[in-house]
Amino acid sequence: MNDDNIVYPASCVASPDGHGVLISGPSGAGKSSLCLLLMDRGFKLVSDDQTQLQIRHNRLEAIPAPNIAGLIEIRNLGIVESPACATDIPIALYIRLDPDAPRFIEQPYQKTLLGHDVPSIAIWPDMATAPIKVEYALRLHGKRD
Repeated sequence: MNDDNIVYPASCVASPDGHGVLISGPSGAGKSSLCLLLMDRGFKLVSDDQTQLQIRHNRLEAIPAPNIAGLIEIRNLGIVESPACATDIPIALYIRLDPDAPRFIEQPYQKTLLGHDVPSIAIWPDMATAPIKVEYALRLHGKRD
């Protein structure tokens, strides 16, 4: 592995128009659950729990982490195959599940990954509204290459 390729501790999904969303948070915060909810809204799984990041064509992209491609953990059921997966997805947004997320923001923070800045939003991990918040955050603040 070189400086242009790392395995990062986050899940990742691709929006229907192909923009990647990295989802981070502590163990048990609901990363996989949020991925499932987003997949139900038309997103595709890139990688669950760990995502390989790479620089390609001078942009930050996500690919499934080795050994877990096409798999997602569904709490209470186990590790199952995902019916639709994506790869080589440009990262447009970084979401951090955080119960202390600020109520309002004027603009997103920037998360630097492999030398590339990505808009970063902290959201409260309320699974009923989290997928809607992710879709809005992607529309309002997502990076477009």
